[in-house]
Amino acid sequence: MKFNDSVIGLIVMLFGVAMFLRASTFPNAGGLDYGASLFPSIIGIGFVISGLVMVWNGVRARLVSGQRWVQFGEWARSPRNIVSMLLVPVAIVFYMAFAANLGFFITSLLILGAFMLWLRVHWVSALLIAVVATLFIDVVFAKFLLVPLPYGFFQPITWLL
Repeated sequence: MKFNDSVIGLIVMLFGVAMFLRASTFPNAGGLDYGASLFPSIIGIGFVISGLVMVWNGVRARLVSGQRWVQFGEWARSPRNIVSMLLVPVAIVFYMAFAANLGFFITSLLILGAFMLWLRVHWVSALLIAVVATLFIDVVFAKFLLVPLPYGFFQPITWLL
């Protein structure tokens, strides 16, 4: 799939505006005119400027060569490929919706297991890979990087984990 630069530029611009607006809610450092919002605001402005340049180049390319806004490749004719592409955003939304209640362990097992089964991995191997990967991710993020992962159902027994 190939997108015209204008399409990507609009997305980059929207991301930059969102970053700038979110950064504007950050508090200033005690008595200073700047704070935690300074660098994210600068980066957001940079994204907006870069997006504008991309939109300009994309519109110009479309006018000169008649380039389409979106051009699908041969892979897009297969429904399985389209579902495969959509699985990642669906998994992200699923994690955001259910991780707080189910917890990281259960949510990760469900997502990784579903991915493995979709990729036609034998169910025993899929379960084993999902369990090992979930434990590995938990150790790396929760224990080494100190990222708090939601425990969900396991909250009462977190002292064991």
